Amino acid sequence: MLASVGAVLASITFHPSPASASSGRAEGPAASPTLLVSPASGPVGTLAAAEGTGFPASSKVTVTWSFTSTSVCSALAQSSGTFECEFVVPASPSGARSLTAANGSTAASTSFTVVPELTANPTSGPAGTSVTFNATGFDASAALDVAWQGGTVLACTGRTNGDGGSPSCTYVIPAGTTTGGPYPFTARDVNGSTASVNFTVTYTPRLEVSPTSGTVGTVVTITGSEFAAGTSVTVTWDSAATVACTEIANSTGSFSCPFTVPSSPEGIQTLTGVDPDSGTGVAVFALVAGPAPAPSSTTGGGFLGLSAPAAYGLVAGLVAWGGIGTFAAVWYGRGRRPPRTAAPDRAAPNEPPG
Repeated sequence: MLASVGAVLASITFHPSPASASSGRAEGPAASPTLLVSPASGPVGTLAAAEGTGFPASSKVTVTWSFTSTSVCSALAQSSGTFECEFVVPASPSGARSLTAANGSTAASTSFTVVPELTANPTSGPAGTSVTFNATGFDASAALDVAWQGGTVLACTGRTNGDGGSPSCTYVIPAGTTTGGPYPFTARDVNGSTASVNFTVTYTPRLEVSPTSGTVGTVVTITGSEFAAGTSVTVTWDSAATVACTEIANSTGSFSCPFTVPSSPEGIQTLTGVDPDSGTGVAVFALVAGPAPAPSSTTGGGFLGLSAPAAYGLVAGLVAWGGIGTFAAVWYGRGRRPPRTAAPDRAAPNEPPG
């Protein structure tokens, strides 16, 4: 009986389970690979992190940005099948853009949403500052405008390229803009995508001229205020064609200087004062037709401070009349011809002796 039982047991074959053949733990099916990106949205240039799971240990995983079909980052998967790498969002139009992480046999995908952005350089300065705007993440190949003052003033206009960006455009903050802000500038493409950036006006130079009208040769006084203190301010006339004066602004940003109106076309002429920080003030002068103002009677030139006709008359008188001729010549040189006066001790010319 016992011998029969032993024979039966000997004929039974045992097959160990996969769990007992390995570590003794039961293993389920391999997890599907995943890819996450953080943050999930932002403008072009955002620094983002890609994180993946379920990739073969020690395999190189490469993350590709689908719009440009370029690798943005890569890393080796850990023994746990995870990896992480950082990347900068490349130039692309607005909207969801796909990313794929792959090591050849295993792949996972996710998306990053590109949002429009408008940047300004600089973001603050005095009235007169030149500001450069750049737009990214807008619709591809679309008309785009940059405006401010509630959309009522167009700063610049252009067209985006294939990746939703636009060539830079430049705008000068007008002289006289009220100090403060911030003033929002908004970019909008033809399809309605928008983005804004702020600019703060730090100070607003003022320029005045007195009198405000006159003829060529008029002497005016130029007065500036609220310029950068202690800096050299250059004032130009007629679209910078002529330097009117250069003065150092005092501790309050003020200065004044005289200027003689040069020969220029009749009409409104512009005086522009600029300091080294691009602070700009503007004044206008109405140039009218008419003779130049008469020179001052105390101002002379040439021989003995006399005009050319006066000098000629003086010399001629000295030669012809001697001492008394001097008086007559000066009188003649001032524009009047006196009657000839005979000397007391002799008869006048062409008259018979007495």
